[in-house]
Order: sequence, then C-alpha cells, then structure tokens
Amino acid sequence: MNSDRRVLVAWLPDWDAPSPAKRTGSSDAKPRSEASFEPVCEVVETLTPHLEVLRPGLIALPARGFARLEGGEETACELLIDTIHAYCDLDCLTGVADDLYAALLAARRGIIVPPGGDADFLAPLDIAHLRLTQLVDGDTIALLRHLGLGTLGDFARLDPAAVVERFGPTMRQAQRLSAGESLRPIVARKIPPDLSVTADYDPPLESIETALLSARPLTDRLHATLEAHSLICTRVTITAHTTTGLTRRRTWQVEPGSNQLTTRIRWQLEGWLSGHRVGTGPIRRLELRPDGVNGELEAQLSLWEAHSTERSEQEARERAQAAILHVQSLLGDEAVSRAATDLGRSTSPESGVPQTAPSENPATLFQVEATKDDPAQRPGALPKPTPAVPWNEPAQLLDANGADIEASARGLLSAAPVELRWAGQRLQVYGWAGPWPVIERWWSTEDDLPPRRFARLQVVLADGRAGVLVRESQQWRVSGWYD
Repeated sequence: MNSDRRVLVAWLPDWDAPSPAKRTGSSDAKPRSEASFEPVCEVVETLTPHLEVLRPGLIALPARGFARLEGGEETACELLIDTIHAYCDLDCLTGVADDLYAALLAARRGIIVPPGGDADFLAPLDIAHLRLTQLVDGDTIALLRHLGLGTLGDFARLDPAAVVERFGPTMRQAQRLSAGESLRPIVARKIPPDLSVTADYDPPLESIETALLSARPLTDRLHATLEAHSLICTRVTITAHTTTGLTRRRTWQVEPGSNQLTTRIRWQLEGWLSGHRVGTGPIRRLELRPDGVNGELEAQLSLWEAHSTERSEQEARERAQAAILHVQSLLGDEAVSRAATDLGRSTSPESGVPQTAPSENPATLFQVEATKDDPAQRPGALPKPTPAVPWNEPAQLLDANGADIEASARGLLSAAPVELRWAGQRLQVYGWAGPWPVIERWWSTEDDLPPRRFARLQVVLADGRAGVLVRESQQWRVSGWYD
C-alpha cells in the first residue's frame, strides 16, 4: 500500500438526529436538510481545499497535505474536530487510513491506522462491516456467517477465484476492500475540459425554484456528454459563480447511471441560496465537472447491485430497467431475455423468455415468481442433474433393425435404442433411461397456447457423451447435453 495516499474521514454521527428536541424525544424534532450541511463543508474548506462529500454528515479528504501542513495526522484530526464542533456544536469522529473503506471504519472508532496497516486493522472486524462497502446485502452477510466467516479477515483469506465463482465479481471487489486494497483515490485524475458543461444565466438565479428549473438542462447535457464518450462518473464537482465575484465549489459522490446528480444539485443549490449567508449573491454561472470517470464497461456497480436501503434497491431496479430499455432501443425488443421460473419438464434454458416491448410496466419487468418447492420434485420433472448445454436439433433414434423408435403415452419404447443419428453422425447408444411422458395443458382450447404431448429419454453414447432426447410430433430431437 502506498502510504503517500492517506485518507482522512470525518463523521458526524448525530447529523441525522442533531437537535436537542430530538434527543429528548420531542415531537417538534426535525431532521437537518441535506442543504444545511453545506456550511459545515465550507468551514472545513478553510482548513483544506480538497473535500469529497460521501453523504451529508460524512466527508473524506486526502490526509497527506493537510497533515503535513498541520504537523501530523493526529494534530490535523484534532483541528478538524475542534473546528466542526465550534461551528455546529456537534461531535465529530475522525479516522485515517491508506484506503477510503478502512478510513470509514477507523472514523467509527476515532483512530488512526498506521501506514500499511489497513489489512491488520480490518482483519479482526466483524463481517457485518461489509455493509459499508455498499456491495453486500444482509442476506449475503448471513450466508457468510453460516459458512463460518465471522470476520473481514476470514473473508479476505478466501481464494479469489472461489469468491468470484460462488458470489460474482461484485463480491470480489468487497473482498479486496476487506483485505485493505485500494479501489479508488479521493482526488480523481484530471478530466478533459470538454467533458465539463457550463451555463450562464441572465438574469442571475436568485430563488431556489428558478435555480432548480434552470439547472435541469445542464444536468441533461452532462449525461449526454458522458454517454457520447461511453463514460460514467462516480463524482461530480458543482461550481457556482455569483454576481458578487464569489466562486463556490463542491464535489459530490454519485452512483453511475443513476439520477442522483439531480438530487445532489438540488441539495447544493438549496445550501447556496438559502439566504442565511451574507454576500453570497445570485448565481450567474453554473458548471458541472465529472470526476472519477471510467468507461461504461469499467463501472464498479453491476447491473443488479443495490445498497441495503429500500430506496437504493429501487434505484438499482430503475438503473437496470434503463439499461434494458437502452439495449432494446438499439437491438430490438427481442434482443433481451429475462429469467423465468421453469416447471423442470423442459431442457430449454430457463433464461429464454423473450423480453416484451419497452412499454412493459417497469414494476414487473424483473419479477421472477419464487417457488419454495424443488423443481425436480414437480410432476413430470426430469431427474437431476439438469443438462448443462441446451440444444434443439432433429435426430433419429433407431433400433437393432434400423427402424425408428417410438414412445407410447404409457412411457414405453417400441424397441431398445441402438443408434443415434444426429448432425451427420452415427453414434452407438451405450445406455438409456426413460422415457418420461408429459402432457401439458390438456384442457386448453386456445390456438396460441395449445395442448402439448411429448416424451423425454436420457441416453449415454459410446463416445462418453450423455444427453436428453425428446420425442414430439413423431420426431426425435436432441434437447440438451450433460457437461
């Protein structure tokens, strides 16, 4: 770990419940607005200009320059705590570490992790702290506990390939964080100036309502600029130039592809135009500069990734919905498939249900009906395991005399299978099991969903391959192969 890249996190634990009325249980208690955190940020900026707002009540900043200027990390933390407390009369906890995640956990304890000591600091901490990565939900943490992984160190010591295979790439990112690895710096690399978007206002923006309406087109321009370059951003710097010559700047963290940018701008403009600071003046120019820019394929959030809160899960659903509709607009409605529950009778892939038109209700687009019973125990289901490779190709199944084998409705073959002719090959049948007849929708009179009758047969070929054959409409076909 590069000890030159140190991160200081300041956490105001009482920010969401700060008022004396709330601490005493009064019904008059009101939570602070997000915009009211802006003055706190401005006070911190009198000490150090580099600041990232993770959320109201939680900020991060590069510790190296600040600590060197103040005579050390401990002195810098004490100065930051005293400055914030003097301004808003709230307690502040600070933490310093090599990486942002370790610094977040260190701030909860008010400690400074020695350079290079992130892994040792994180190792004994409870596995539940993975929730702070915003990559792991409660059910996954419960599963890790069930597997005997009680600490971050236990999780970090797992084989990375096994983590990816069992949980996916998102959990691999969480494992890297639990091992003390750094995934991103606080200060982003320089962004080409053509990615920034600006707007001048005449007359200047004085009211919050007017500012919000005027800023929306600017937000749309930034999204369009990033999309044109196939980029996403994880942070946005909002800069306002006032008629009095004052320039105000703030950096916010945002989720790639989400609508959080509009919310962040609203918070910021409310803080700047709230009217309780003298000399601010109306806003004559707004600038949005993307930071933390990556290619769309390098975005750290997966399609389905969500935070632990209900609102974040809804945002993840909306983000996935937007991605699906964008693909459909480019490739057509049938280009996207979704998962669907299968009755276990067919060897067709369970993800082969075509997606409907983009106008489908987003609330139902990603719903897959959950079933508590085992699909293999449903009537007519194939015995496990399910074929790993779905297939659909005509074939001939012959007996010792070269005659076509038939399957009766009672589950009997007309003769013992000897040869399979498929894809120009003549393959000897080494063993077989079945057939298992299926009658579906025998009651149906609808033309678009007629009754269906077929039989399945498992075969093992002389070359070692095993598969499933289906007899339907007097024709055999290869329906799937076992891995």
